[in-house]
Amino acid sequence: MTTEKPAIRHEWYQTDSHVIISVFIKNLKQDQVQVDFADTSLTVTVKMDASRESQVDFDPLFLPVDPAASSFEILSTKIEIKLKKASVGTRWELLQGQPTGLLTTMNTSTSAAHSYPSSARHKVDFNAVDKAVEEDKLEGEQALNKLFQDIFKNGSDETKKAMMKSFQESNGTCLSTNWDEVKQKKVDVTPPDGMVAKPYTS
Repeated sequence: MTTEKPAIRHEWYQTDSHVIISVFIKNLKQDQVQVDFADTSLTVTVKMDASRESQVDFDPLFLPVDPAASSFEILSTKIEIKLKKASVGTRWELLQGQPTGLLTTMNTSTSAAHSYPSSARHKVDFNAVDKAVEEDKLEGEQALNKLFQDIFKNGSDETKKAMMKSFQESNGTCLSTNWDEVKQKKVDVTPPDGMVAKPYTS
């Protein structure tokens, strides 16, 4: 049996309690795959045919794992391996290698949902994306309507009365916040420049 160690694509990400590794080999059967778990290493062996097998070694792992609580699953496009962290809550800075400094802990409420995947070209923080969308500036008519809503919400009773009276009497063509001015007379319809106001007839 010839054993090869080709460069097989893989990705990984982590949760508070596990490190999940995806090894991308398609259309494998259960009897073709052997995964050997150790405290500080992982070996994936795939039988390609009767005379040839491929092997992927992760040695040493960044931190120890619990082999007995680790597992793997064969999917249509990959082998998915779940390594149980020996130190739950500790963040892995790398998949392989030795720690070079102080270890950090993970935020348990967000680590599983938002740390994805570490070997991708860009690590996306979906919290930051959501926040950016929420804070995106309104433009055009939306911004103007928002401004009027804020003025009405935060204005005095007289300001609110002035806005309602001027808007209703002018058929939506004028909006005033000066109650002393609009209370004395009816607010005329004020069409945009170049347009003429005509009474509505059914």
